[in-house]
Amino acid sequence: MALYDQRIFRHGDRWWCAEVHSGGTAVYFGDAPADAPLTHETIIFTPLTDPDSHSRCIQVPANKLHRWSHAVISKLLKTASNFGEHFKMSPFNHPRAESRWKGPILRYAKDQTEWSWRVSSMVALDPNRVATVAYGLELRCLDDSALFAKLFVGDESDARKAVDDLADEQLLEMVHMVVESEYDNNLPANDELP
Repeated sequence: MALYDQRIFRHGDRWWCAEVHSGGTAVYFGDAPADAPLTHETIIFTPLTDPDSHSRCIQVPANKLHRWSHAVISKLLKTASNFGEHFKMSPFNHPRAESRWKGPILRYAKDQTEWSWRVSSMVALDPNRVATVAYGLELRCLDDSALFAKLFVGDESDARKAVDDLADEQLLEMVHMVVESEYDNNLPANDELP
């Protein structure tokens, strides 16, 4: 089975899988170059918690599935067309299936997503551009597999002290900064949709 680009997310009381299934290039007159850029993709949304419901589909600008915020992917789901049947999918990256995210749960009020955090080790480049192990805070959205952030702190004791010193409100402010700066919060314009 082919491995498709997937995003698992909660919308309302349902879990959905968004999966990229095709792409296309801009229209060329005459011979299209061999390296024509991918300009759009078809995303199929399948309800994972309701196998009797039809899937939905939409064409969107290419390479954006994991770059949109939770609010945008939810709006795209609402505007997607009925696929006509339930398109079965095998999700491989469900955010709540990972046992390592059993820590404290924080609710981000802006989009009602739940987040958790943990101290983890990461590979980072030191000032001399040499790979080294660093520790930091890893934030993960439990309602959307595409939303996460890694914040470098230093050594393991510094990372654990930083977590102990941070209040839930400060962690939520970090979530807000990540969502606002790292993810696209704008729906594609009508002229971007094929």
